[in-house]
Amino acid sequence: MSSSLTSINMSGELFDLSLPTWNNKFGREHIEYIMKNGISFPLDKFIDELDAILDSSAPQDDKSAKRLARQTFLHHCYESIELQNLFPLFCNYLNGCGSQSARTCIFGQYENSPFLITVAGGNIITLFSQLIVNMIDYFIKTVNKFRGYSDQNYEYWDISSPRYTPPIFHQSAIDIKDYMFNTHFRDWQQSAWDIINESFRLLTPSNKFLLQALEDNSDFHKEQIAFLIVSHFLNNDHDGSVEASLRFIAQSPHSDFDFKLSPNIYPTLIEDEDSEDITDPFHSIEQLISRLNDASEKEMSQQFPPSSGFLLLRAKTLITCNIGDSLTKYTTKQLKAFQKDCTKQLGGWVYSLFPQTMQQDYLTLVDTSSDCWKFFNFLLQKKRIISDSTRNNIDEVIKFYLAGYLKPDRESPINDTGGPPAPQNLRQPNSTEAIIHYLKYTTYHLNIYLETWPVLSENGGAPSKSYGDLPSIFSYKKQRGASNKSYLNQCERAYRAACFSFLNLDYILYQNTGLISRIASDVINYFLNNPLFHTEQLLDRLIKSVNQQHGGLCFMPPSDVTLVPTNRSFSASLKNLKNIFDRSRYSELGYPDGLRITINAISTDSTPSQLSQHQYKPQGPPDDRPNKDEEYAIRVASSDDKILTEYTPLNSKNEVLTGGSNTGRNHLHKNKTKKHKKYKKPKKHKTKKHKKHKTKKNKTKKHKKHKKHKKYKSRKLLQ
Repeated sequence: MSSSLTSINMSGELFDLSLPTWNNKFGREHIEYIMKNGISFPLDKFIDELDAILDSSAPQDDKSAKRLARQTFLHHCYESIELQNLFPLFCNYLNGCGSQSARTCIFGQYENSPFLITVAGGNIITLFSQLIVNMIDYFIKTVNKFRGYSDQNYEYWDISSPRYTPPIFHQSAIDIKDYMFNTHFRDWQQSAWDIINESFRLLTPSNKFLLQALEDNSDFHKEQIAFLIVSHFLNNDHDGSVEASLRFIAQSPHSDFDFKLSPNIYPTLIEDEDSEDITDPFHSIEQLISRLNDASEKEMSQQFPPSSGFLLLRAKTLITCNIGDSLTKYTTKQLKAFQKDCTKQLGGWVYSLFPQTMQQDYLTLVDTSSDCWKFFNFLLQKKRIISDSTRNNIDEVIKFYLAGYLKPDRESPINDTGGPPAPQNLRQPNSTEAIIHYLKYTTYHLNIYLETWPVLSENGGAPSKSYGDLPSIFSYKKQRGASNKSYLNQCERAYRAACFSFLNLDYILYQNTGLISRIASDVINYFLNNPLFHTEQLLDRLIKSVNQQHGGLCFMPPSDVTLVPTNRSFSASLKNLKNIFDRSRYSELGYPDGLRITINAISTDSTPSQLSQHQYKPQGPPDDRPNKDEEYAIRVASSDDKILTEYTPLNSKNEVLTGGSNTGRNHLHKNKTKKHKKYKKPKKHKTKKHKKHKTKKNKTKKHKKHKKHKKYKSRKLLQ
């Protein structure tokens, strides 16, 4: 191989799972919203989060413009009754629709565990905006067609495709648009009804399903609801700024796949609101919130209060390429010298800087010939590599579900939780549906795993059970002969115990032999090893795609795990988590090559406080936003020799199956690995009988809303 080629590691984010704490501002708000809404997030949740982030004293960064656009977009959505009601349904749908939704979405909740995994991050807002754009685009296309100007891609829509061009009203069609926007439904001519019926027919499947569900609790038909949403964005938008802001968000790239593990919805909110066995659930929630706040305040008044922050478990792809000098090579000694030059010029805040917090405009602060400029430029290069690698991961997920695959039923992998076979046709019509399906499918199966975890054994899908089983205080399992009232009381006790387990970071790491952190470790093990999630297939496609870009000079090394605390008191707990992953080296599963697992205990009360008063101050770790905190944890750990960083190489599937050592690091390609052995089917545990989804003949209770919000009824007339 030519000496001009150098080895470079390309690592991109694949799966993030964060665990918030009650004694952290952002963590408390997230848990409180989940208590009251479960997986049916209201718009307020994200409006409040963005308001808090943008109102903080943190400096502007490369995500500030996107956050501001999202904030404006969500506030505009809040002005529409239809969108206020659609958004919780969308979030419920994106989170898998609940325990009883194996075959079809019933817009329920996960009923059989005090713990819950939900989708997090920017994809929620991006996907919602794309569904709205889908309604707008097809309305414009249909109106134009009724004037005889048919789009050549009339029935094709994929906002992420290079072929996509936003449609605009033809000059001759504007009078139809204005007539429809300014005339009440009761006065419409038949042609107007034909237009909204045709535009609804063209909508992407998720839009059709959600609007049908919204129709069940509305005075309007689904076609009318879609039109009202279109009108909300296009009518009276004289300068086009509202539509422009919407399209800016909708055409933003999908972000990496973030999830959160937290307490579930308050258990009695799942029950029939007319049941005589339950008291006012919101009164019970307020009492629990008061108790949690009192306990947290009492702890914070101690001389040595427990840590606030969050636990972050991240799976990243790792590819090594022998390619040209795309990244300037410096020794560790050189980089430290460059960094020291920066601190002399700009102050101590540079020590808290790492690739993900590096901003392009920092280069303008120093001379281009200085060592500090070399340090900043190196960080930017690494940031681009991480961003590009993460983009590749997202693109492979989209392509995988766009292409889909067909598999005979008799060969379907059986869900190890006793659930139904994996879907036989995963093909999706566009990139929006591909991401929605991936998040929906992943969240559903992770939550079913959470519900099943108590009955699994150490060798049957829950390796962390070696440190202890689920204490009975957390159990939702109904005892034989128990009345419904006593069962609800049992669930409430279990739920309160679960909430207190998230009171602070120390509880997550140590309480009940680190139960919460152990469950999180089992979740990421399950995600990476179970064929339900197609992780190995995605990795095979990824290395093939990367080698096509780089001439076959790349390979995936064997997987490994690194555990990094930001506080020396966390080391013992993370060592236990390291041992859980270490056992997988000798299990029957092993890991696919090309994974780097990192587990960080991020203490937000250890954020560097001695910053320069220079106008540029890169923020420390966001309170519970994980996108920038992994390298922050490594930086803190390396500055304290009492903090123990753990590293474990993980056996690949080749090594497990052949009994020999894996030589993946010396190969220039990733060999296909053998199929997983089928999981043992665990004991089936009891679940509550689910309520039927509301149809025209069978009605269920309406979607529950946050107590403080007035229940709106859809407008009968256009405003």
